[in-house]
Amino acid sequence: MLDLSILIPVYNVENFLERCVNSILHQTINNFEIVLVDDGSTDKSGKICDWLAKKDKRIKVIHKENGGLASARIAGIKNSAGKYIGFVDSDDYVDPTMFEQLLKPTRDCGHVDISIGGHVVDQMDGRITIPCKAHESQVWIDGISAMAEMFKGDKFVWSLCDKIYNRDLFTDDVLACWPNSHGEDTFVNSVVMPKAKKIIFQPIYGYHYCMHSESMMHTNFNPSKLATVYIVAGIMEKYQDYPSLITALSNQLFGYLLTYLKNMQDEAPKYDVELDKCRTIAQKWLINNNSLDLFKRHILEVLLLDHVGFLNWQQSERKKLETNYYCGQKKLYIYGTGIYGRRTAEYLEKNKIKIDGFVVSDYEHKKIIENINYPVYVIDQINTDANILLGLGIENTITVIERLRGKYKNIYPMCVFLLCC
Repeated sequence: MLDLSILIPVYNVENFLERCVNSILHQTINNFEIVLVDDGSTDKSGKICDWLAKKDKRIKVIHKENGGLASARIAGIKNSAGKYIGFVDSDDYVDPTMFEQLLKPTRDCGHVDISIGGHVVDQMDGRITIPCKAHESQVWIDGISAMAEMFKGDKFVWSLCDKIYNRDLFTDDVLACWPNSHGEDTFVNSVVMPKAKKIIFQPIYGYHYCMHSESMMHTNFNPSKLATVYIVAGIMEKYQDYPSLITALSNQLFGYLLTYLKNMQDEAPKYDVELDKCRTIAQKWLINNNSLDLFKRHILEVLLLDHVGFLNWQQSERKKLETNYYCGQKKLYIYGTGIYGRRTAEYLEKNKIKIDGFVVSDYEHKKIIENINYPVYVIDQINTDANILLGLGIENTITVIERLRGKYKNIYPMCVFLLCC
């Protein structure tokens, strides 16, 4: 029996497919197959699949009518022969040792149902970033605990890629309920993980998610993306008696709603029906059960306003900001030089509000600041009565407020304003 089947759904990826397949052919294991599922491609992808299969007997090709990512993955599972199954998106690639490392615990640690690694992101500017990072392996014999760790997102995430699964987990009932929508990876993991008797995570970050203009990951908002919200809410309903899992899912749900609610408010009344559905979900799982910190709760309450109320809130906050700082009676600094800090500066400049500089936490941080046309100070250099706008994300805002509280009198968090205006 083959150790591993690596399934690659293919749809109009003629520019990326060969790179993806070659990265798998050069793996440091031998007893595996690649199953290419051409999902009705209209470019040269189907022909490239056939050409690659002629070059290497480890490649199997399935041509089918277009049915979406889920149907391609299911077709691949049904036409595969490996004891374990791995998934790779056709516009991504993997490091040469990734699958050997994922298979190792299945040989060394007895029966393992799921072996998990991690991923890096190849950005369009050439940088490679690591969205989550861990240094130690971990073993679970309880799939619910593994799910909670997954949804926390500190070590690994909910993608079907960067993992291998015992094929026995993909029973007929799992394939029958596999959604052909956004959030399918989240849903499938939530179904198979509780069935697993042993799950192992290793800090192997060998999967490369590639960002580019044609990528599956790089698309604008449309209502179909809300399927992810509905799927997460459904998982919360199913596992509501597991507090650690609900806490992790609450943060996931908040993240999705933060993005999609703002998108829908910006295009109101086009998405009023969808907004109402999201309001109901948010009220049940995030507002009523007090699972959010103060800033997240406030942001969500603003985004859940009816459209007139939302516009009135925006107008009031803009007026308040411009009235408080336009006069320039006190020094005005922005704490934070990342995207939130720079967006704060852009807004103030646009409204002709004078900025006296940026502030960072320490001298080491100050040394690496680039491309800012203002003086940069360390916080200890700033007078305690100065106005300090926290141009930071939610988590960093909470941390910095705790650090500065009691010493600096005039601290103003900008995260709610920036995320909602």
